[in-house]
Amino acid sequence: MASAAASSHHAHASRRDELSTVLFAGAETTASSLAWAFHELARRPDVEAELVAEIEEVVGDRPVEIGDVPKLTAVRRVLDEVIRLHGVTLLMRRATAPVELGGRRIPQGAEVAFSLYAMHRDPDLYPDPDRFDPDRWLPERRASVERHAYVPFGAGNRKCIGDAFVWTEATIALATILASWRLRPVPGHAPREVPSAVAHPDRVPMVVEPRRG
Repeated sequence: MASAAASSHHAHASRRDELSTVLFAGAETTASSLAWAFHELARRPDVEAELVAEIEEVVGDRPVEIGDVPKLTAVRRVLDEVIRLHGVTLLMRRATAPVELGGRRIPQGAEVAFSLYAMHRDPDLYPDPDRFDPDRWLPERRASVERHAYVPFGAGNRKCIGDAFVWTEATIALATILASWRLRPVPGHAPREVPSAVAHPDRVPMVVEPRRG
């Protein structure tokens, strides 16, 4: 009985931790990604126009629904590119056994840090890596990206459990706002990246204008 009770308690604690991760750990990352998305779109009115046209075609005048998310492919490409440019800066893992990586022997118990930010801007993996180019995620170009060259949420059994939630949340938010509002940067300020869990902007002051009327 004691063993069963302990197992049940562990299961409840695990689910509670996972829920906390989705609700709280995803807040900063999603807000930062949306801020960068509006900043990048303001500099590329052609891309913004493409997104607005897609939203009008897929959604029309009704609210954005979860069923619309897979159809908003241009929105997804923009989010992929924003997260590539301004995503998670650093991840850490602990070696559970001795292992050799890149010709270096790593002992058991060693903490290994690796930069997703650096990998996602590697010119050997991404041509013109500092340029905002959502079309690099078109199917015919996306196929050329190596399997593990884009891992904004990590990979393997330690991959972030909230990845699907974040994509859905960010897509609905971006499509909902763009359908009704146009955001323009306030002159005189260029956002700077501030290192944190993600490379969030220091601030992104923008003028909000109604898209219609």
